[in-house]
Amino acid sequence: MADTDAPSLNTDTKVEAAMALFEKSQMPVLPILSTGGHPVLVGALHERDVLLAYNRELERLRAEEHGEEPRRP
Repeated sequence: MADTDAPSLNTDTKVEAAMALFEKSQMPVLPILSTGGHPVLVGALHERDVLLAYNRELERLRAEEHGEEPRRP
Protein backbone atom coordinates (compact mmCIF):
# COMPACT_ATOMS: atom_id res chain seq x y z
CA MET A 1 0.00 0.00 0.00
CA ALA A 2 1.30 3.43 -0.94
CA ASP A 3 1.91 6.19 1.57
CA THR A 4 -0.71 8.81 0.69
CA ASP A 5 1.11 11.43 2.80
CA ALA A 6 4.35 11.09 0.83
CA PRO A 7 5.20 14.18 -1.24
CA SER A 8 4.17 13.85 -4.87
CA LEU A 9 3.27 15.91 -7.90
CA ASN A 10 0.46 15.42 -10.36
CA THR A 11 0.21 16.08 -14.06
CA ASP A 12 -1.28 19.53 -13.39
CA THR A 13 1.40 20.73 -10.93
CA LYS A 14 3.00 24.05 -11.91
CA VAL A 15 6.78 24.42 -11.84
CA GLU A 16 6.65 26.92 -8.98
CA ALA A 17 4.67 24.49 -6.83
CA ALA A 18 7.06 21.66 -7.72
CA MET A 19 10.06 23.75 -6.68
CA ALA A 20 8.40 24.61 -3.37
CA LEU A 21 7.74 20.91 -2.75
CA PHE A 22 11.35 20.01 -3.59
CA GLU A 23 12.52 22.56 -1.01
CA LYS A 24 10.02 21.47 1.64
CA SER A 25 10.55 17.73 1.19
CA GLN A 26 14.34 17.87 0.64
CA MET A 27 13.84 15.02 -1.87
CA PRO A 28 15.82 15.14 -5.14
CA VAL A 29 13.15 13.19 -7.08
CA LEU A 30 9.38 13.41 -6.76
CA PRO A 31 6.85 10.98 -8.21
CA ILE A 32 4.23 12.27 -10.64
CA LEU A 33 0.78 10.77 -10.13
CA SER A 34 -2.22 10.86 -12.43
CA THR A 35 -5.18 12.97 -11.41
CA GLY A 36 -8.62 11.56 -10.89
CA GLY A 37 -9.93 8.47 -9.11
CA HIS A 38 -7.12 6.13 -8.11
CA PRO A 39 -3.70 7.83 -8.54
CA VAL A 40 -1.30 5.96 -10.82
CA LEU A 41 2.42 6.62 -11.10
CA VAL A 42 3.02 8.24 -14.49
CA GLY A 43 6.56 9.51 -14.05
CA ALA A 44 9.14 11.20 -11.88
CA LEU A 45 10.61 14.68 -11.82
CA HIS A 46 14.22 15.27 -10.83
CA GLU A 47 14.99 18.60 -9.17
CA ARG A 48 18.22 18.74 -11.19
CA ASP A 49 16.25 18.64 -14.46
CA VAL A 50 14.00 21.50 -13.34
CA LEU A 51 17.02 23.59 -12.34
CA LEU A 52 18.80 22.90 -15.64
CA ALA A 53 15.71 23.91 -17.64
CA TYR A 54 15.33 27.05 -15.52
CA ASN A 55 18.98 27.95 -16.10
CA ARG A 56 18.63 27.45 -19.87
CA GLU A 57 15.62 29.76 -19.90
CA LEU A 58 17.51 32.43 -17.94
CA GLU A 59 20.40 32.19 -20.41
CA ARG A 60 17.99 32.49 -23.35
CA LEU A 61 16.32 35.57 -21.85
CA ARG A 62 19.70 37.16 -21.07
CA ALA A 63 20.89 36.60 -24.63
CA GLU A 64 17.63 37.99 -26.01
CA GLU A 65 17.94 41.13 -23.88
CA HIS A 66 21.49 41.70 -25.16
CA GLY A 67 20.71 40.87 -28.79
CA GLU A 68 22.91 37.79 -28.72
CA GLU A 69 22.41 34.29 -30.00
CA PRO A 70 21.59 31.89 -27.14
CA ARG A 71 24.28 29.33 -26.32
CA ARG A 72 23.66 25.80 -27.45
CA PRO A 73 23.60 23.13 -24.72
